[in-house]
Amino acid sequence: MNKFLNVLSILLLLLILSCSKSDEEYLKDFNNYEVVLSNNDYDINLSNGAIESDYFDIKGSLSLSKNEQLVLARLFFDNKINKPNDDVLVFNNDGMVIHPDITSSIIIKYFGKDKSTITISGFADSTKVRKENIRYLRFKSKVYKVLNQNEKFKKIKKSIDSKEDDRVYL
Repeated sequence: MNKFLNVLSILLLLLILSCSKSDEEYLKDFNNYEVVLSNNDYDINLSNGAIESDYFDIKGSLSLSKNEQLVLARLFFDNKINKPNDDVLVFNNDGMVIHPDITSSIIIKYFGKDKSTITISGFADSTKVRKENIRYLRFKSKVYKVLNQNEKFKKIKKSIDSKEDDRVYL
């Protein structure tokens, strides 16, 4: 009986290990997607590092390290950002609508074809959105944590922040 339990535990361990993705698989799968994080100031393509701001007339490119790419790929798949095949709206579920709402978006293409756009309210609060939408807030937050460690991103963001912004939101 003891031998049977040992064999069973080894088989279970092998099953668990074989089901987990390797780093290379995460990166290979992520290369099939184009993921753009967009806000009112700039769009950043997480797949190739391109960053641009139409309003501030800035274009650049981030050099993402392999580790940064891997973290972004893991965030993308572990938070199931690849799952929606439709557009998703993330907003507080408390019945309150505040205008103007400065939103951000996650635009996803799969093999070059539009897959989904996830629009996140600027007022979205993880304690007030639907439970299934918390992952989008988590993804956005953690992506910005990764990007804020990137020196090139910091420079471009500083350049954008230093420009005068005379937009009026109605």
